[in-house]
Amino acid sequence: MVNYTKLFRIMTFLLVMSLVITSCEKNEEVQSPQIQEVSDEVIENDADFIALRDLLLNNVDLIKNSMIEEGVTLTEFKNVVIEDDQAKMQEFFEANQKEISQNFILAKTHYESLVAKYPIVAQEVNNAVDYSNMSKQDRISMFDGIDKSNFLSTSSAAKNDRRQCSWRYYTCLISIGAPAFACVVGAGSTGVGLVISYSCIIGFGAGAILCADSFCWPF
Repeated sequence: MVNYTKLFRIMTFLLVMSLVITSCEKNEEVQSPQIQEVSDEVIENDADFIALRDLLLNNVDLIKNSMIEEGVTLTEFKNVVIEDDQAKMQEFFEANQKEISQNFILAKTHYESLVAKYPIVAQEVNNAVDYSNMSKQDRISMFDGIDKSNFLSTSSAAKNDRRQCSWRYYTCLISIGAPAFACVVGAGSTGVGLVISYSCIIGFGAGAILCADSFCWPF
């Protein structure tokens, strides 16, 4: 069943972020265009959505595998997230940084294509939280319980099974992945040789744990 405590944390933070954005724009008189509704099935069967979903799920697996290979516990992971320990982040993810980065670069292309066809997708992730730029207190509030997750003991195959995770799990992954799409260290227009910063990688990993705990059934 859905973990409402984790869901409440995500929704509360997104609400706060949306209120801040609204207050900053209160003097602007902009008429937003009406966005056409599209069924979940249409989006979920779209080739760009499927490719985007699979790339993000692959990154979840790469992050999980990096932790297992390095013998990193969720308690250690939580402490590194909260303390924003760059040295430890590099130690955990250096081996898979390039592949994770390339997945995010490809995911960005599919995301932009998906949004061009279905603007409502952008609306769904409009209040995405950039976990890599949160204050320490916000990180404590958001991630205090991730060490209690079963993230490291679950199989990725189950995450692809709609009987285990609701469709909102994939929307959640897109939301937490959106900030990482632009979080690139390097230069160049082709994406070759570019890498995502360790802060963005670990921020995505921490957010992915919250997504799984909120929208996936125990298995």
